[in-house]
Amino acid sequence: MKKDFTCQTSISTRQASTGKLKISTKMFVSLSLGALFLLGLLYFLTLNTSVNLSANPLDTNKDYINNKYDSDDPFITKRIRPDDIIKEPIISQNDPYQGDKYATVTIVEFSDFTCQFCQHQEQWLKEIVANNKGAVRLIWKDYPEADKESLSYKSALAARCAQVQNSFWPYHDFLYKFSNSLNEEKFFEIADIIKLDKSDFKKCYENSETSQLIANNVKEANALKISGIPFIFINDKQILGEVSYEKLEEIIMQEFSAVKK
Repeated sequence: MKKDFTCQTSISTRQASTGKLKISTKMFVSLSLGALFLLGLLYFLTLNTSVNLSANPLDTNKDYINNKYDSDDPFITKRIRPDDIIKEPIISQNDPYQGDKYATVTIVEFSDFTCQFCQHQEQWLKEIVANNKGAVRLIWKDYPEADKESLSYKSALAARCAQVQNSFWPYHDFLYKFSNSLNEEKFFEIADIIKLDKSDFKKCYENSETSQLIANNVKEANALKISGIPFIFINDKQILGEVSYEKLEEIIMQEFSAVKK
């Protein structure tokens, strides 16, 4: 009887085991089907997302300055970083200008008060503005030497301090007039000649209150890949180096004609 019981128990145990195996198989099949469904759903969502992204491509014709896309989120697509790359000057209200604000032709010059070639170019540019009143605007951009102790940089700083008192262009003219004898004493002498407030000028010059304006221009010049001065933009045309009055006038006439068409 014991043997029979043992056999019975053995048979019962096998039957129970077989039952469990059938249940596990059903569960496995169910889970597999569920997994396949989820994978299909994820694939569909991924495909849909890809279509949406391709419908809004990055505008590669747009230029950026210092746009940083440094997100640490791995699910955010990072744009290419064309750091400090631009194709034309930035017209800022902080940059001194002569002529009509809404002139047909805008000339932007990157220049230096201690550059002899810049001095020649400056004279012709002023004549261009005077002879085309209301039609030409001239904008000044500083591009001095990087050394803040140089006369080049300090001249730019002094002119910007004169700008604080709305006297950039008179001061600008005297800097070029005394270009062969510039020093700090001369900077204050010029301030006296054009009747600037000496105290305010001295405070501005010694504390470098306007140095950021110069830094912005230099940064812009570097972004434009300017390799030498004088460097001029006439609307979208670029000219490196000294250019004659006649050539400047010719280019400006071409710009006038292009607008009329």
